[in-house]
Amino acid sequence: MKRVRTWLRGVSIFVTLTLLLFVGVNLAAYLVFSAIQRKGPDVHAGDWFIAPLSPQGQAILEEVYGRRDTPLFVQLLGDDPSIRPHPVLAFTEGLSTAQYRIGLEGMRYQPGWSDQQVASWLGRKGEFIYLFGGSTAFGHGTPGDQTVTAQLNRRAGRTRFLNLAVQAYDSIREVDKLLHLLRQGHRPEGVIFLDGLNDVTTFSWSNYRAHDKPRTQGLLLDRGEVGLVFGYPRRRNMLAAFLFGLPVVQLAARLQSPPVAVSGYRLKDAATEPLNWREVFYLYDHWDLVQSLRAPALAEELVEYQRQNLEFLRRLGQAFDFWVEVVHQPIGLLDRENPFLREAFFESPVYSIYRTVDERLRREIESGNLGMADCSQALIAADGRTVYVDSTHYSPQGNELLAACLEAAAARHDARPSGSMAEQ
Repeated sequence: MKRVRTWLRGVSIFVTLTLLLFVGVNLAAYLVFSAIQRKGPDVHAGDWFIAPLSPQGQAILEEVYGRRDTPLFVQLLGDDPSIRPHPVLAFTEGLSTAQYRIGLEGMRYQPGWSDQQVASWLGRKGEFIYLFGGSTAFGHGTPGDQTVTAQLNRRAGRTRFLNLAVQAYDSIREVDKLLHLLRQGHRPEGVIFLDGLNDVTTFSWSNYRAHDKPRTQGLLLDRGEVGLVFGYPRRRNMLAAFLFGLPVVQLAARLQSPPVAVSGYRLKDAATEPLNWREVFYLYDHWDLVQSLRAPALAEELVEYQRQNLEFLRRLGQAFDFWVEVVHQPIGLLDRENPFLREAFFESPVYSIYRTVDERLRREIESGNLGMADCSQALIAADGRTVYVDSTHYSPQGNELLAACLEAAAARHDARPSGSMAEQ
């Protein structure tokens, strides 16, 4: 019995020391990892942007909404639905919150809408215009009756526009969602894509070809390598996912992350070159530094992608008898009158990247070589009104100005004869 007690004591000491060593090593790795971790431009957020819920930001919002209402501001800018996984699409809009009513097909409802009404509208062929986009089209920071679609419906005097935008979506994901809706039998009169800002980040975060761009927005769901690589939850995969989540493994992976040399930067073919997640994470964390050195090439990639995308959408519209407008949106990060931007931001590589791409797209649209509508200057007519609720999202006043531009783009198709093929 004495030998058993001695053996148990020895085992317990060994196990305790092993656990302490395990915890100690991972704690040390966590501290080192936290110190060296760089999440792209976010590390400069305090130097570049005024947080909307800070005292200074709330003073700006007071001008926007005509009153100081901290609970409302928190609901609009701090308690949005976020995004969540979807069984077919990469991800979809999150669940409803106090100021955001999300319903069928992830649509953002206006006050008073019901699922029954919306189901009826979606079932009508050729009567409604679908708006796709990211968080600006979705209306982050604005109530449901002040989004750009709500403003469009107000101008039309009836419900004609449906808000199918999803936060963090880019034009690749939006086309995926349109196809998802068409497969279900939904048939719009027309489709508007409002894009610009998210396309730049999607193309910047990856060195794959345009149509192979990985859904790196999934990293925002904290899935990353664990969710997309380890796959079906077999025991081996679950163990691998657990080990990958350890700080010491994360640190080792980060230290081995290969820098992507700009001189050797090339677009990879996903069919022949599988994802290298160390490279993906490196580009995700350092996209501003990498792409600022090749911004003209990035702009050309986006122009060529839009050319291919427009041709695909034109043919899709012809096949299903709806018209299409792809609209280049106002990018708040380029507006020197945006009160949420600090002067230091305009010296940053991020500003340089967006400006280079924006200027290239606008030149191509203006020349008539790219069949997009340009609403990028729609907010200039603000007449002193505050048209933003943070560094990138539009205020109700901004949505009102943007709605006028989108209405003009849609009006070009109003004379289309019934049953004719979609124009582009």
